[in-house]
Amino acid sequence: MFKPALLAVVAALSCTAATAADYFVVVPVKGRTAVAAPISVALSDYALPDGVVGSPYAGFSFQNVLTVTGDPTYTGQSVTWALVSGALPAGLTLDAHGAVAGTPTAVGSASFGVQAAYKTKTGRGTYAINVLGAATADLSTSAVTFDAVTSPTAVGASTSQVVRLTNNGTAVLNLTAVPATSGSSAFRVPASSGTTCGATLSVGGSCDTTVQFSPSSVTTVTGSLAFATSIGPKVVPLTGTGLQAIGAFAASAGTDFGTVSIGSTGALAFTFTNSGNLAASGVYASVTGADLALGAPNTCGTAASPTTVAANGGTCTLTVTFNPQTPLTLSSAVVTLTSAASGAPFSKTLTGSSGDASFANVSLLLHGDTASVVDSSNKGLAVSKFGNATVSSSVAKFGGSALTLDGSGDYFTLPSSAYFGFGTGDFTIEAWVNPNGAQQASAAVLDFRAAGGGSTQAKPTIFLAGSAFSYFANGVTPSGMSGTVSLNAWHHVAYSRTAGVGRLFVDGAQVGANYADSLNYGASADLVIGEVGDSRTYGAGYFKGGIDDVRVTKGVGRYTTNFSVPAVAFPNQ
Repeated sequence: MFKPALLAVVAALSCTAATAADYFVVVPVKGRTAVAAPISVALSDYALPDGVVGSPYAGFSFQNVLTVTGDPTYTGQSVTWALVSGALPAGLTLDAHGAVAGTPTAVGSASFGVQAAYKTKTGRGTYAINVLGAATADLSTSAVTFDAVTSPTAVGASTSQVVRLTNNGTAVLNLTAVPATSGSSAFRVPASSGTTCGATLSVGGSCDTTVQFSPSSVTTVTGSLAFATSIGPKVVPLTGTGLQAIGAFAASAGTDFGTVSIGSTGALAFTFTNSGNLAASGVYASVTGADLALGAPNTCGTAASPTTVAANGGTCTLTVTFNPQTPLTLSSAVVTLTSAASGAPFSKTLTGSSGDASFANVSLLLHGDTASVVDSSNKGLAVSKFGNATVSSSVAKFGGSALTLDGSGDYFTLPSSAYFGFGTGDFTIEAWVNPNGAQQASAAVLDFRAAGGGSTQAKPTIFLAGSAFSYFANGVTPSGMSGTVSLNAWHHVAYSRTAGVGRLFVDGAQVGANYADSLNYGASADLVIGEVGDSRTYGAGYFKGGIDDVRVTKGVGRYTTNFSVPAVAFPNQ
C-alpha cells in the first residue's frame, strides 16, 4: 500500500518545474476520519424600532440578527422561535417566523428575551421595544351644512357654526397652521375670534373654530375647512345655500292679551306677508306658553301640516288663544312662524295675565273663606247672617269653607244697593251650590226681591225646587228654563242677560231656550242668599246646603254660549 502512494508523489514532482507553494498535497493517513465543525446558533444585539399606540408596528424579523454556522445544509428554515423571558408590549406578537407584528395598545417600554432553536442548538438575545403615545385629531362633525333646516341664511345675512377639534390621543397634537377655509368666498373663519386653536393641543384638549356663511345670492356653494396637524390634514366639507329674505310677521292688534278671565278665552291675530321673490315653503306656526294654543283661523300651517306662502305679497294669518285655568301672568310666551325659505324663524313675545277682565263691574264677590263673610269685590258691601247661617269647613268648593245653611230659618242678606240695580242693562248672577238633599218647593239661592214687596217684583231670582234649578222674575218662570242636578254635589249655576236676552246655565251648559228679557230691574235691589227675598219667613223658601263663590256682575253679560266652569275660585282682581 505504501509503495503506490510514494510513486504518485514522485511522479507529480517530476511532471512540471514549479515551486512547492503552488500546490497542496493531501496525504491520506491510514485509520483517520475527517470531522465537521460544530453547529452554532447566535442572535446579535439590535435596537428594535419604537412603536406608536394605535398604529401598526413597523415590523421587525429576528431573522435579520440570526447567525447559524457549522451546517452547510442550513437554508434559513426549520428555526423555532420563542419568547423565553419578559413580554412584548400589549398588542404585539412574535410569529412562527421570528417576526414581531401587531398594533400597540398602551404606552410603555417592554424588555423580553427571544430564543432561536435550530436542530439541537439554541441562541438567545435580550431586546426592548418602546411604545410611544399617539395624538389624534377628531372632529365634531364630518361636514357642515348651511341650509333651510340646519342653519337658514338669507342673502345679505350671516350665520355661523362651530367645528370642534379634539385630541383624544396620548400625545400632544401639533397644529402647523391656523384653521382656514377654501373654496367659495361665502365661507370664512372670522379673523378676530374665529378660532381658539393654537400651535399645540394637549392630550384630552379641544379647540373651536367658527365657520361663517355669508351668501351673496340664492345659490348653493361649497368649500372646505382645513386643520393642518402633525398627523396630517383634517378637512371638513362645507356646503351653503343662500335663501331669499321673505317678509314680515305682524300682529293685527298687538301682542298683549291684557287680563283674561279664568275660564274665558282671549285671542290675538297675526299676519305673515311674504315680500320676497320666492315662494316661502314649509311655513308653519307654533306657540309656547301656559294655556296658549293655535286657534282658528290659521292658514299659516302647523308643524304636522306646513304650508306654502306665495311670493311677492302672499299672506297667511293665524290666531293665538289664551284660555287661562288658574291665576297666572304669561312668561316666556312666544308665537313663532317658521319657514324653510326664511333667514330665521319669525317670532313675537306675548304678554297677558289671567284674572277677571270685568272685575271693575263686579258688585259682589263672596268666597265664604272667613267666619265673618267678606265681600272681596272692590265695593266692600256688608253681609248679615240670620238664624243658623254660618261659614263652615264641613262643605266647601274652594278655599276650605263655604256659606252653610240648614234649611230652617237661616239666610244671608245684603241691604238695598244701587250695585244690584240692573235696570234694563246687562248683568250676571252666579254661584256654586251644593244642595244637601232634596229641597223644598221654592228654595231660593239668590233672590233680589225686597221684603214685603210681593212675589211678582221685577227682580231676578235663582231658586231650586226639589233638584232642579230655575229662574224667576216678575212672577214668571220662563218655559223650559229648569235644569235638574244631582244632589249632595257642587254645581255652578248662572243667569246672564246680554242685549235683552237672558240665559240660564247649569254647570256651563245652557238650560232651556233664550229668554227675551226686557224687564227693567230697577235702580237698586236687596239680595237674600238662601231664602225667599220678599218673605224671609217663608217656610218653603229656605235652602239647605252649601253656597260658595257668589258673584254678581252689573253691566256685563258674561255668558252667551256654553262654557267650561272655572276650576278655581273667582279671582279677586
